[in-house]
Amino acid sequence: MKDILRELQSLSLKLQRREMTLVDSSVHIKQTINVLTAMKTTGGRSTKKSEQGVSSGFFKDVELTEGRGKINKPRFYESVVATLTKRLPESSLVQTLKALDKHFWQESRKT
Repeated sequence: MKDILRELQSLSLKLQRREMTLVDSSVHIKQTINVLTAMKTTGGRSTKKSEQGVSSGFFKDVELTEGRGKINKPRFYESVVATLTKRLPESSLVQTLKALDKHFWQESRKT
């Protein structure tokens, strides 16, 4: 969960920038979706540390014991990705706005 929260915090900070446009926000949301989709199978830094702790029976010098049910990691990531996907700005609108955004103009057209 810490890995997901780290990515969502980064996205949130980017979306709060004053100069953020609808097109840029769409790009950042898609990038975050791609990162989370990749993390679904590989995990992030915190996932790897916790998995090492589980295999050794200790995490940060605390003995681990059997607890409640586990979170289904791939399903949890899919849920977060699905929620982000629903929040993407309308694709046709973003494509139309890209024509007006200087960042997406070809070099020959910028001058």
